Amino acid sequence: LRAMLEIFGCYRAWVGVRRYNYGPLEYVEGRLLTGKTADIPEVGEHLKPRVLDRGQFVLIPRVSDEEPYSVLAGPLLGPEGSLGIVTLDTGESKRRFTLEELDLFTLLLSVQGMHLHAIFEQVARQRAAIIDGQVSVAHAIQAELTPRKLPQWDELQFGAFRAPGRERTSDVYDVVRLSNQMAAFLLARVRAAGSIPGMHMSQTQAAFRTACMHMDAPHVFLRSLNVLIGAGDPERAIDCFMGVIEPATGRLRYALAGDIGAYIIGSRGDERRLGGEPAAPPIGVDRKAVYETLADDLSSGETLAYFTPGVVSARNRHGEVFGQDRFVDILGDGFGQPASAMLKELLTELQNFTEGGSQPDDITMVLAHYV
Repeated sequence: LRAMLEIFGCYRAWVGVRRYNYGPLEYVEGRLLTGKTADIPEVGEHLKPRVLDRGQFVLIPRVSDEEPYSVLAGPLLGPEGSLGIVTLDTGESKRRFTLEELDLFTLLLSVQGMHLHAIFEQVARQRAAIIDGQVSVAHAIQAELTPRKLPQWDELQFGAFRAPGRERTSDVYDVVRLSNQMAAFLLARVRAAGSIPGMHMSQTQAAFRTACMHMDAPHVFLRSLNVLIGAGDPERAIDCFMGVIEPATGRLRYALAGDIGAYIIGSRGDERRLGGEPAAPPIGVDRKAVYETLADDLSSGETLAYFTPGVVSARNRHGEVFGQDRFVDILGDGFGQPASAMLKELLTELQNFTEGGSQPDDITMVLAHYV
């Protein structure tokens, strides 16, 4: 801005910048020749579509009789489009910009646009390297938290599968045999990115195992975890599903917070969704949130299936999402099979669908088949 004010001897210089060649301006600033801050003139506001959307350089020798100043406006052009806009005006001096100044203005903005693109590219590479490092650390923590072998019962067969996310990792699951021989299970998804998921995954599993030792009811566990995590940023919240199954009877008691998919697949392929209405808030949003223990029953041949929202975000090469409906339909088609066979079918379908596509988030699914 100082350079523009000095080179063109103008009254005001204003710039707006964005990191991509679309969307709103992310950084704006204006300066007067005196050094004071200034807003974009009204005529500059009107020129934004021409400059940002169409990449035009504009010289207005005289705005109007009421506003006799002159204006230069142009884009900061990167290789793929406009990364910003610069406007200059002569203010009350009534001096008019010339065509030679327009040529110089075009040259300077073209050079600065390429510099700006190079800076953003470097920042993006640095950010990607940081994210890759954070995801690698989270993957390592997640691997340590993952059960090496799930406990099994004569009447109840557990199976689990997780496909690690390529951009974020956030899921943790566990199955524990309680002292009274019941089966306690957990599935949680941390919504945060970066280094936070590793910490929250560890806290969640530790709290779950402590609750198992104390034989806490599912809603008590969720309330305790909510206090432990504390209310704060919703983007760091935790979706969580915890329950207990009595293998001898198929009696299921569970509590659900946030967005975890949970269904019982019937012996004929029909499904019924678990969870209350309205859904309880995720962990870490409202310290006073109320969670309840709900109940259901597994009959012979039925399967409890629960999974994280990563299923929804997985896309194929055409940009279509795998989606929860498709996932539940596949579960229904595999009714009555052991957990391992149903997981094999799901894995095959998922791999075939996402080949050449994208899977930014973890996909975790756990099945409990009642024999």
